[in-house]
Amino acid sequence: MNLRCQKFPQQKRGRTMILGSTQNKVDFAIISAIPVELDYINSILPEGEKVRTEIGDFKICDYNGNKVLVSPLGMGTTNAAAMMASIKFLFAPDYFLFAGTAGGINSCLNVGDVVIAASAFEAEIQGAFPILRGTAFEGALIHPIKEMPLQEHYLMDFGLTDLIADLALESTNLPKNIQIHRGIIVTTNTFPSPSSLFKQIQAQKPLALDMETSAIYQTAWLLNTKAIVVRGISNMLDAKGNEDKTQKTDVAGSSKNAGKILLCILDKLIKQITVDS
Repeated sequence: MNLRCQKFPQQKRGRTMILGSTQNKVDFAIISAIPVELDYINSILPEGEKVRTEIGDFKICDYNGNKVLVSPLGMGTTNAAAMMASIKFLFAPDYFLFAGTAGGINSCLNVGDVVIAASAFEAEIQGAFPILRGTAFEGALIHPIKEMPLQEHYLMDFGLTDLIADLALESTNLPKNIQIHRGIIVTTNTFPSPSSLFKQIQAQKPLALDMETSAIYQTAWLLNTKAIVVRGISNMLDAKGNEDKTQKTDVAGSSKNAGKILLCILDKLIKQITVDS
């Protein structure tokens, strides 16, 4: 795929970008699966400008002296991985910050709570790891380019883990009405959940289930970049992995809560980078 950046037609607002130039560089990429998950964040950040590339238009704005790209990626693991890699090579962000929604599968959660993903795993591939070991296909468990073992769980960047711990200590900077949790998220392309795997999923004690987080963290691992995923709990699943009809669903409100926490993380990162420099 040719990922050249292009000019807007003259009647549209924008600027010309050349792939590989320093003009392309952004400091942060704020991403989501679907546009509604970015509504609150877009309402807080400056309007910025749209930059056209061969794969679509991207919003870039200036926030506290930093260039920030804001874009939905599309639903599911394929969109998440492909679009994240494209953004990395087009704009070279130092950090990917994902804000979105998820279904709660742990009874400690309520709709509107926020989960920061300490790690994530993909539901459907979990069974392959023990099956392939000791067989002629065991080599598939080593990534052919990185020459490193594939992971059953992909982790948040360690530096970001420390930052989140520091942020929790500075609780006065966080919204008072939002319950924040940190833990495991399971990713699947089956909605609302893969019912045949749900007992196995629960055995790993994840807090929530979504369609992108594992792909985000695995892509960050592949590309040697930093990523963090913040999810607002939009709905709860029952013990069988079906949507709990006794609970309300709130996509807009949970997206707003995730956005508030993500912007706190962004501010903390900017402050940390400023101090370090």
